[in-house]
Amino acid sequence: IGSLFEIFGYAGSNISYFENQYPNINLQGIFFIGIYLGIVGVVDDVTMAQSTAAEEIYEANPKYSLSKLYTSGMHLGKAHIFSMLNTLIFAYIGTSIPVYLYIMSLNYPFWVIVNSTLFAEEFLRVLIALFTLTLAIPITAFVSALWITYSKKHLLQQK
Repeated sequence: IGSLFEIFGYAGSNISYFENQYPNINLQGIFFIGIYLGIVGVVDDVTMAQSTAAEEIYEANPKYSLSKLYTSGMHLGKAHIFSMLNTLIFAYIGTSIPVYLYIMSLNYPFWVIVNSTLFAEEFLRVLIALFTLTLAIPITAFVSALWITYSKKHLLQQK
């Protein structure tokens, strides 16, 4: 995906140090590891909250079917997606402020900044996070609804 967007991990602030000290280092790999680590934390947070909320919804409405529980989970999941996406955007922008201020001080035209590798890397971070969250929420809502309805019915049959 990095070559598709022509992202090579060179836009960071201390890259020349790494290039000089470690000429064989895979900067693109390090860039994507950073993205993946950030996303793992967000997905963990969202899926735990999503699955816990599904169980609470079921406890409040034990007659909910699998589809009703899934639908309720998806309604909640939409709020999670937007909340986490906002968090990620602000976190990525916040960590890049010094670099953006430096670029702005050079008085580059807006189109040059938007077409820069730095901007592309930040955009790619948000795009991957959005894609991951968009997949994580429905999968978690479905697995949670399936697990909860199956396990609760199975436990009731055993009693």
